Amino acid sequence: MTLRLDKIDLKILRALQTDARITNLALSDKVALSASACLSRVQKLRDKGYIARDISVLSPSKIGPVLHALLEITLSNHKLADHQVFERAIAGRDEIIMAVKVSGRFDYLLAVTTRDMPALNALSDELLEGDLPIAKLVTVPVLDIAKAFNGFPIERLQHTS
Repeated sequence: MTLRLDKIDLKILRALQTDARITNLALSDKVALSASACLSRVQKLRDKGYIARDISVLSPSKIGPVLHALLEITLSNHKLADHQVFERAIAGRDEIIMAVKVSGRFDYLLAVTTRDMPALNALSDELLEGDLPIAKLVTVPVLDIAKAFNGFPIERLQHTS
């Protein structure tokens, strides 16, 4: 059973997406609900899977040097088993921060964060030298992040019926 989201639910989701550390009291003030009603709604949104998890967005450059890159991966075969083998292999790689299966001139686009070019080169070599069904790997170093992820466009995703 899905939860029908109303304006208050959307306000809660928008506020939590912007600041997951907001206190329940501050959130309840922001969405004009009592603290107990707000807490109940947040719990229901969690229980129904609208809130998948809470994370802190770090500034990796504060930790040390950083190199972001995109890897375009083309598999040698397009059998389900090949996709499964590839996806299991990349799941354990922390430097691969996001991977999407796409349609087009390549099969996967990986967002990668490493400390420098030698680390990126080592990752590429390990992917190519392993027993993975990779036919082609194209590395695209990121020069600058023009727009970082700042949350989903909640209002634009809401179904109207």
